[in-house]
Amino acid sequence: MSLLQVQALIVSLLSGLLAFVLGILSRRGVHHALQHPVYNPNNPMAAEPGMERGGYFEVSLVLCVSMLAAGLSSAVLGSFMCSVVVLARRFRINPG
Repeated sequence: MSLLQVQALIVSLLSGLLAFVLGILSRRGVHHALQHPVYNPNNPMAAEPGMERGGYFEVSLVLCVSMLAAGLSSAVLGSFMCSVVVLARRFRINPG
């Protein structure tokens, strides 16, 4: 089960990094409020276009959320698998 957990965390780390990089690349030239909610041309305090690019906070947020989701789903899957094996042994049923 620990191997399953580590594999899920590594894959979620890579997919989170890929999502962050693709998000950064897709923001180039976005200047419409419906396409990017941070940009508001009527607000004088709004960030300049191009300034809303993610930094360390955004990449850590994306990675934490993706790894948390992978960890929780792996824990649920592992506990379900273990409970099926324990119940099958209790009722003397072959789970395989």
